[in-house]
Amino acid sequence: MNNTPVNPAENATVPVFNAAPVPAPEAPVLNTAPAANETPAFAAAPIPNAAPAPTPAPEQPKKKRKLWLIPVCIIGVLLLAAGGIFGFFAMKAGNADELFEAGKYMEARAAYEPLSFLSSYADKVKECDYRMAEMTLEAGNYLVARDQFLELGSYSNSAEMAKECLYRLANKQLEDGDHISAAENFDDLGSYKDSKELYTECFYLNACELEAAREYEDAIEVFELLEGYKDSDSRRVRCAMNLASELYRSDKFEECAKLAEEYAELHPHAALYRILAELGHLREQGAEMERLRAIMDIIAKYTNENPDAKEAMEDPEFFVLRFFGADWEADNGDSLDADLEELTIYYDVSWYTPDGAPWYACDENYLFFFTDKNDEFWFAVTGFDSYDTLHPAEMYVTDNEDKEYVFHNVSSED
Repeated sequence: MNNTPVNPAENATVPVFNAAPVPAPEAPVLNTAPAANETPAFAAAPIPNAAPAPTPAPEQPKKKRKLWLIPVCIIGVLLLAAGGIFGFFAMKAGNADELFEAGKYMEARAAYEPLSFLSSYADKVKECDYRMAEMTLEAGNYLVARDQFLELGSYSNSAEMAKECLYRLANKQLEDGDHISAAENFDDLGSYKDSKELYTECFYLNACELEAAREYEDAIEVFELLEGYKDSDSRRVRCAMNLASELYRSDKFEECAKLAEEYAELHPHAALYRILAELGHLREQGAEMERLRAIMDIIAKYTNENPDAKEAMEDPEFFVLRFFGADWEADNGDSLDADLEELTIYYDVSWYTPDGAPWYACDENYLFFFTDKNDEFWFAVTGFDSYDTLHPAEMYVTDNEDKEYVFHNVSSED
């Protein structure tokens, strides 16, 4: 038997009424509220002891989360970090500035480098490089300094300073006599400062050196390129005349005559060398003394008509011409003519050295000298009383016993 108490409300019978069907209106409207004078068709029986329906609790409003605090916190943290970083960089920048002011540019550059992501400090790095390039330049390391300035590109006046490095190098080379290298660098500099003028000066000095070294052909070529610059024109002609003299002494008579003819209108001595070349041809062919003297008379006449040509009278060739161009007789009546055909003449003794000539060839007091067929010294001509004419009045001679003689010109005066 089930002893569970029964809730009477659960077993209560609810009466049901079957109402007659009501036809549906055309537009049915559900109206749940009865009219004021209407009696409800039925009334629901009350449910005895029914528990009242629970009243739902009013919905509490949701609390809003404070999401705005998150970005605020992040920003705060970032600001604190930025402040720390800024303080660190500020300290680094301060140290770098002190190093820079002290002229320690390499250390300053190393301190500025971590800050170079900022344009102002990137310029500081370049300024350090610029200052170090200046120091390299002042130390005389011109090419290294030039490379340093070139690496700086368009910073400040780096391009101009790179040219200045090359300019100073070229001037140093010019000062040291390296004219070719200096000329190349001045040429690279174009119109920078006075580079064009110094470029020309390099070639001029080089030509002067060639002339001093008796490299006349090369000197002539350079002086010709420098036409109109300083005394290049007169130096070129002088080199040509010196070359003509060398050609004559080397028995290259045709070349001598050709060169003299080329400069005939530029130098008063050019005609002389043409005559000398002809004289050389005669001597080479073993011409008689009378023919040689005839040529000497032509030369004497030429020099008298061209006073400017008298400078050539001190040429060693003319020492020999004076000797052969006159009849000489000593105070005691001795003559030199008898033995000359058997003797060998050495002239321009400065061209001879102990390695290639007898010992007496080194005596600078000899204008020229003669040896016999055994190459034994015979006598030397040490001077004349005048060098303004081909026919001086006196000639001074030393023999193989070191005796000195005075010979007089007994031929007709010029």
